[in-house]
Order: sequence, then C-alpha cells, then structure tokens
Amino acid sequence: MWAGDPADADNAGYSLATLKLGSLWFSLRMSLFHLLVAGLVAYGLVNAFGFTGTARSVFIIDCLMPVSAATYLWVEMYRPKEAPDVAGLILVTTLLTIIVLPLALTYWI
Repeated sequence: MWAGDPADADNAGYSLATLKLGSLWFSLRMSLFHLLVAGLVAYGLVNAFGFTGTARSVFIIDCLMPVSAATYLWVEMYRPKEAPDVAGLILVTTLLTIIVLPLALTYWI
C-alpha cells in the first residue's frame, strides 16, 4: 500500500520519463558516493550524539534512504539540463536501497 502523498508517485513517474540511459553510469557513481557519505554521516552523528536503541536505528535507516523525487522537481525548475542525471540518481539510489537496507538491518542495526 502506498503510504506517501499521491503526488509523490506522479513526481517519480515524471522524473523517470526524462531519464537518459547514458547517464546511468554517472548516476551509479553518484549513488555509491551518496551511500558512502550517508553511512559516514550516520556513523559519525550516532556516535557523536550517543543515540541508542530505536533512535539509533531510525536515524541510520533515515540516512540510508534514497534521494527524494521532490529533488527532481527543484532541479528541473532551476537546472533543467541536469534533470535527467537527477532522475537516474533517484532510480539508482532507490534500487540500491533494496540491497543496502537489509544489509544495514542485518549487520549494523
């Protein structure tokens, strides 16, 4: 069941419509960088603030979430030439989340 705003689904579909397959390698590199930075931020802030229990778990999971489809709307409005790259970033980070979250839940949380 879709728990988000129905407009989010429209935004995601619109962003995928502008995706260029040639930009997927760039998107993959940026997605891996996104995960690296998100993991470092999660690790650093969890330790710096001493999060434990549920707060720690929720914070780590939030840091590892994919790029929001709302980002695409902002980029399309202010930097339209880069919108296909952002569409690829949204797609790849969402697909990587399918792999990363179970690993994080198993080995980190």
